[in-house]
Amino acid sequence: MIASSPQKDWFDAITSQIKPVISDVKNHWLIQTREQARQKIERIDIPSRKQEAWRYSNLEKLYSNTYQVQRVPFTALNVDDIDSWVYPEEESYRLVFANGQCVPALSNIHNLPDAIKLGSLRALLTTDPELVAQWLGQTAKKHNNIFAELNRASID
Repeated sequence: MIASSPQKDWFDAITSQIKPVISDVKNHWLIQTREQARQKIERIDIPSRKQEAWRYSNLEKLYSNTYQVQRVPFTALNVDDIDSWVYPEEESYRLVFANGQCVPALSNIHNLPDAIKLGSLRALLTTDPELVAQWLGQTAKKHNNIFAELNRASID
């Protein structure tokens, strides 16, 4: 267990906010994945300049900010807000994210090939949870990164 520090308190504040919306028992692997990630956060070294990988990174700004887990759909954008970023002469798919949330109303994912799935993780957890379980299991084994584990702990 890591001793208390402002950085540890920062991670604790974020993980304490995590209250999953999707918690049904058919996705028991998801509950287990979240819990494993929370436990791993307790064991992984918190990034600091004392570590070679973070030596040139100023993390003070990150740790000095307070972050809130968002649970309400993002509705502050409309089509006019993204018009300058969209190239109408190009036929393409568009996936819009705002504050880390998929915004289906502004996305264009119609007529995708069957093998391609685009959308929010929450939607995929309800339509194809086995696919998510397969991929999350692969990435969890490859990383020993506290930020990746924070993401896994908050999957919803």
